[in-house]
Amino acid sequence: MKSSKYLRLSIISSILIIIFQAFQLNIINIVTPFLMPIIWRVIFGLYIVVTIITVYHLLKHKDWQPIFIQIVTILLIFYFPFTETAVQINFKMNKSAREEVVRMVEDGTLEPNVSHNSDLISLPKKYARLSKGGGDILIKGEGNRYFILFFAFRGVVDNSSGFVYSFHDKKPTQNDFGSHFGYIDKLSENWYFVVLN
Repeated sequence: MKSSKYLRLSIISSILIIIFQAFQLNIINIVTPFLMPIIWRVIFGLYIVVTIITVYHLLKHKDWQPIFIQIVTILLIFYFPFTETAVQINFKMNKSAREEVVRMVEDGTLEPNVSHNSDLISLPKKYARLSKGGGDILIKGEGNRYFILFFAFRGVVDNSSGFVYSFHDKKPTQNDFGSHFGYIDKLSENWYFVVLN
């Protein structure tokens, strides 16, 4: 292989892994949690193979460009907050639409409407994109401790994540959702991002 082919191979594998990291939350909602490990293995496997090839190329031809790209990519993977950035972008792009849904829940326009679960509201088609895994939102709490969960990822049995609106800006607790929180981050007034285990 010529030097430019190694460089192209390095660039392609790096772009694939960066795109995968940047859009992981979207990809998992498209391909399901069952296929995600396979895709993860293929992409990271390709990256590892290309890294080995570029190390060989470095030793044989003293060409640093391909391995440099691989090193910069792995540093980005470990140190750039891809998931946090994706969460912030999703939150900012959809905040006003989610707040429209919150107002509809507050004024009674939207009420629980899923027969098998009295805490779920199936959103109208216009808003279904705001909550992944079926377009449902979860309403929990009573009185002044009331929460709405818009799913960012909806696990098969558990392990969900999403954006929680807290009516009185109180941080949700384990008791509010009946599940252990793996992570809670306040995004803005009344809004939190949570990972439920």
